[in-house]
Amino acid sequence: MKKKKQSHAYRLCQQATKAKQKGLYRKAHELYNKSLKINPFLAATYYERSDLPDLNISDMELARMEKVFSTASTLQDKIIMAFALARAYDRREEYEKAFDILQTGNELKRKTIEYNPSTIKKDIVRIMEVFSEFEFSGTESSGHETRKPIFIIGMPRSGTTLIEQIISSHPDVVAGGELYALNKAVIPAFSYVNMSAPMGKRLSAVNKNIRIRCAENYLKMLPGNSRRVTDKMPANFLHVGWICLLFKNAKIIHVNRNKMATIFSCYQQYFTNGNEYAYNLHELSEYYDSYYLLMQYWNILFKERILDINYEDIVLNQEDETRKIIEFCELEWNDACLSFEKNKRTVTTLSASQVRRPIYRSSLDHWKKYAQYLDQAC
Repeated sequence: MKKKKQSHAYRLCQQATKAKQKGLYRKAHELYNKSLKINPFLAATYYERSDLPDLNISDMELARMEKVFSTASTLQDKIIMAFALARAYDRREEYEKAFDILQTGNELKRKTIEYNPSTIKKDIVRIMEVFSEFEFSGTESSGHETRKPIFIIGMPRSGTTLIEQIISSHPDVVAGGELYALNKAVIPAFSYVNMSAPMGKRLSAVNKNIRIRCAENYLKMLPGNSRRVTDKMPANFLHVGWICLLFKNAKIIHVNRNKMATIFSCYQQYFTNGNEYAYNLHELSEYYDSYYLLMQYWNILFKERILDINYEDIVLNQEDETRKIIEFCELEWNDACLSFEKNKRTVTTLSASQVRRPIYRSSLDHWKKYAQYLDQAC
């Protein structure tokens, strides 16, 4: 009977999370509370509930969360409770307690994963060696003609979900979310890369037929039948060279955000998969620097293909920046793009709650509450 109750509590938690992803916050709140009434020690419910807008945690409930954390029977529960508690203390503006428990959660998580910080640096160097400026003297224009994909790239927590929410509010656009399609599509092309060839010749075997085939394989993986589809996998910043090789007309929007704000926002998150660099501030800083270096390189090669959008600019000057984005995507203006919070699509990323609200400025400087801790590590 006990296991049956626990299973029911977890199902309620899952139902609540689906409601949250659709922006049904009142329903989500009720379901999370029902879950906790059945099982007051279900760590997953505390964590999933912790980013609901306008959530108030009483002293009594905070004490219960601390108890769930200290008595957690599994390491996984202990980790996610640490992240939930950090959010709770942050809302109460108890920033020292918030950072202490957040650091504990990150350190515990970091011990469970294998990550070599030097890997990204080596990958960036390799990418820059393959996609040298000499490679694109006459090959870029021979990619697929489609205008369907709109690639939104950047660091996690940089504002990529916000930009996708804005663009997908346009009636001619479907939100694809974080797709793995591009990575899958370009894998066959890697076998044609000749790293032993001189610089500027390493992509010579990736001819037009191969590019078209890879592009078509990518297009088959896109959801829906809309004229345009967004692909907001942040890590596609690694594949800008391939995007420009495969697609003659695809749009690339790079979302940039203040380094400290980005790093701390990543550090606050428990990622269900990937982003292994995010659980140590120093490693996060190094990853950000590698990403930024590569984006500077892509902007040298493909300046006309990439629209750089600063998160801070769109928060402070929403309409002008939104019009810039819609014009770049070669879409007709639609006022719905200014009311992105009314977009009813399901959002499954960690920014689901934020993009249900109109533009707000409090996120711009929030990281400064923790500046003393960030300065020590970054």
